[in-house]
Amino acid sequence: MSRFFSRLIFITIFLLSTSIPAMSIEVKRRGSISQTLDVAGTILVIARRGSIVVSGASNAVEGTAADLSLTNRGTLLSNSGIVVNFTAAAINSTINNAGSMSTGGPEVILSDASGVTFKNFDNGKISSSAGTGFLTSGAKVKIENSGKISGALYAIQSNGDALTFKNYGKGEISSSAGTGLFTSGAKAKISNVGTISGHEYGFRSAGSEAGLANYEFGEVLSPHGTGFYTSGAKATISNIGKISGELYAVQSTEAGLNFYNYKKGKISSSAGTGFLTSGATAKIDNIGKISGHQYGFRSTAEDLIFKSFEGSDVSSVDGTGFYTSGVTATITNFGKISGKLYAVQSTGADFTFRNQAGGLVSSVDGTGFLTSGADAKISNHGKISGKLYAVQSTGADFTFKNQAGGLVSSPDRTGFLTSGSTATVDNDGTISGHKYGFASTGNDLTFENQAKGEVSSSNGTGFSTSGD
Repeated sequence: MSRFFSRLIFITIFLLSTSIPAMSIEVKRRGSISQTLDVAGTILVIARRGSIVVSGASNAVEGTAADLSLTNRGTLLSNSGIVVNFTAAAINSTINNAGSMSTGGPEVILSDASGVTFKNFDNGKISSSAGTGFLTSGAKVKIENSGKISGALYAIQSNGDALTFKNYGKGEISSSAGTGLFTSGAKAKISNVGTISGHEYGFRSAGSEAGLANYEFGEVLSPHGTGFYTSGAKATISNIGKISGELYAVQSTEAGLNFYNYKKGKISSSAGTGFLTSGATAKIDNIGKISGHQYGFRSTAEDLIFKSFEGSDVSSVDGTGFYTSGVTATITNFGKISGKLYAVQSTGADFTFRNQAGGLVSSVDGTGFLTSGADAKISNHGKISGKLYAVQSTGADFTFKNQAGGLVSSPDRTGFLTSGSTATVDNDGTISGHKYGFASTGNDLTFENQAKGEVSSSNGTGFSTSGD
């Protein structure tokens, strides 16, 4: 075979095996007409000085084929329509934005396709004055943001499974009247180093097995509502940044919550509750700070496991630092828990609290530790203090072990008061008060003061069984 025919065959095979885009369109002028991308593989580029501006409810860009590529460096505007509409047929398509996309209509970007990748760069701005910035219902959608995305109702709304969202340091996600980021699909993975905010919710998750990693410098907030709200199942949350809300910083109604608040993590509510959980089976590890105006931490969940480690802080400005009313709660504290009225308050049954060495439970104006539920079991290696009462129990089947080195004290009134039925107290530490060291008005009290145990009053009675 001649060299000419061999070369011809090679070129033919190369051309047949090479994927050539069906169409490439570049918009350089301002006010260009709307574009319909109906051929697979079409590339549309809006140049820096280019724009597509449409009036009425028309869409600026319509995508109805697979593997589309849209890059915007200019301006895309629809007065009351959708700026970019990718139908379910636009699978595996890509949208890159370094310009401006805006509408007064329902959505800036509407995508029903799966496998879509969306990147909003530093200078990218996406805004809807009446609706949603980015709405997607497709599966396996990937979103990366270092620009600004905003919407009156939602900045980003995802209803598809397996969403991956990364909000970088300069990224701003915001909603003026609704929710910054909303996900309802399963297995959404969210990482945040920027800001996610909303009038009602900063980030709201309604899907199962969601994951949120809020890193240092990351902030999830709501100035008038809830910073982070989850109602799905089996969510795993890690926080090293800030989560805040006027009503709630964190609110969970789901089953199977796993929450890790690390050393630099701050969870705070300016007017309500720092952390509220009401779903079944919640596990929370805290090394950071959790604070609220009424409650620092509040749980109505069944089967709560809460560990607060050394250096941690759970507090309330005007109410209760830590409150639980659910059944079967197990609390371990190495840190600090404080509240103006109550540091720790439990009204639920089957409550176990371990205040370890170095743990501090204190109330400046009220009671350090109050329990009114049945079957409460308390052990103390640290310090429990309250202006009125350090420890107060009104529930049945109460058990308290004050270990060696444990201190229970009240500077103004009573160190330890029990008024419920069937109380068992074992003291190997120190119990002290101003009026009473220890007082009981309940039935069936068993009290053992060990060799190193000390019960005292600075200005009254050390031990009393006739009242407070």
